[in-house]
Amino acid sequence: MSISMMGGVKHILAKLFPRLLKIMGAKVYSKEAREFFITIIKQSIKMRYEHEFSGPDVINTLLQLYNVEKTRLDIISERIVEDITAQALLLYYTGYETTTFTLSMLVYEIILNGGIQTKLYEEIVGTLKRFNGTVSYDAIMAMEYLDNVVKETLRLHTPTSLLDRRAMSDYEIESEDPNEKTLLVKKGTPVWILQKAIHLDPNNFPNPEKFDPDRFSYGNKQNIKNYSHIPFGSGPRSCLGYRHGMTVVKLVITELLLNYELLPTNNTYVENSSKTYNVINHGIWVELSPRRE
Repeated sequence: MSISMMGGVKHILAKLFPRLLKIMGAKVYSKEAREFFITIIKQSIKMRYEHEFSGPDVINTLLQLYNVEKTRLDIISERIVEDITAQALLLYYTGYETTTFTLSMLVYEIILNGGIQTKLYEEIVGTLKRFNGTVSYDAIMAMEYLDNVVKETLRLHTPTSLLDRRAMSDYEIESEDPNEKTLLVKKGTPVWILQKAIHLDPNNFPNPEKFDPDRFSYGNKQNIKNYSHIPFGSGPRSCLGYRHGMTVVKLVITELLLNYELLPTNNTYVENSSKTYNVINHGIWVELSPRRE
């Protein structure tokens, strides 16, 4: 699952020309990566068969969706195993990888913006005093500035490269320019939405390259256009794990700032830190300095 130019080409082909990729006999992921995850799923299924285990988890849910009986887990087909592996891998990526990336970029912005870290720490300490010092869900949800910081991180460092959809029916898009023709999107047409292009559009967010959590403050919310901030999509087909991911990010940052001050190191790159596939070229280096009580 290494990141490379060829890997990127395969991903694009899989989205635009899946049949061509199949004819070529090419795989998006390497043989080693596929076998690694398939082996994990096989071991999990084998354990369930041998120990007659059936728990309320993802694997069990997928087995139920494929109508696999408990007594037949020993002869489950390779096709079903591969399908379950694909679904489990997708859930893993959407549930953990995007959260990890968001946390990394939030920490990166914090160490580059000392004033933001100070304001965050003061809000966290002040809020927890109102909740008897307990880091609870209600306490985290009451931290308005933390919410602004997370949203600004998602705007500037969107964890997914694009949203892909497919038109369910013919749809006409009217142009704002009277000299341009109406665009017809036919049923079945793949549609790619580049969130970062929307998030970095100065018509949506002035000075878009600047990290400014106050864009999402209570007083500025009315200035944010509909569908101009869509890190995980919008509407009925938006990411199901969005709220869960936001909560995890807030919880980790709260615990981190309560116990440590985040500082840059000699290896922390401030400039020329361009990203490919959401990976910072030089990594993210940070010093954790324990706070004194």
